[in-house]
Amino acid sequence: MTGPTVEKVARVTLLACAATLAAYGGNFIVRGGKLETLEGEWSPERFVIIEFPSTDQAKAWWGSMAYAEAKALRQATSASEMIVVEGV
Repeated sequence: MTGPTVEKVARVTLLACAATLAAYGGNFIVRGGKLETLEGEWSPERFVIIEFPSTDQAKAWWGSMAYAEAKALRQATSASEMIVVEGV
């Protein structure tokens, strides 16, 4: 998929995802926007960062029934990588 179709699917997926975050304390830090690789070969088309109060909350959200439909839509319509990182 390219062009407007990608953007439309991304919007639908983000809206579906956003509706599930609050119950787990999650909120978007970055979603989409202009992306520029400054070093290395990695050049993703889209980038999303979601903040959670803890790694446990992030994992609970990712495995939740609340997120299951949005996750299935994302997995069916995009190639993605997902990691969890403990931070400040």
